[in-house]
Amino acid sequence: MPKRIGAPPAPASSSRPAEWTGRTASPPPRRSRSPGATRDWKNTGAHATLDCLLGPGHTEQYQGEAIDWFSLSLWLAATGSRLTLAELAEDVPGLGHSTRHAAAVIQEDGTILADSADSLIVLRGRLAAWEGAARPGLDGYTPTLVPDMETEVPGWDLRLAR
Repeated sequence: MPKRIGAPPAPASSSRPAEWTGRTASPPPRRSRSPGATRDWKNTGAHATLDCLLGPGHTEQYQGEAIDWFSLSLWLAATGSRLTLAELAEDVPGLGHSTRHAAAVIQEDGTILADSADSLIVLRGRLAAWEGAARPGLDGYTPTLVPDMETEVPGWDLRLAR
């Protein structure tokens, strides 16, 4: 817990209530090689990935049928790693693929954003696989609970299999 520094409350008088003037002492940000080190102090790459999507090198409109968002989100969660969920504009979610230095998402309105050709190829591959599987709904998966006791917070993982 951060240490509280500042002046203690002044005694109350009839003309002025007690007040607290203080600020929170915070440790300085850790040094990192990451370009967004001060914004991403855990060095997760999250801000670098977000920057990839905020200034994408490629934008296009999805050419398939209208997106069944529920089906696509299930498919991406059940079949891929590095699932990315982003809301780059209010009420316009996007799903896709990312690494620490690359990202591509398809937004609910069908807009595809990618920072590079490699990211775009990965996302297009996942969309093609989803289309090839006939856009399965929830009934196309079998849920399984898998114990995960090796992490800091033990619990269960929900896995969906086809």
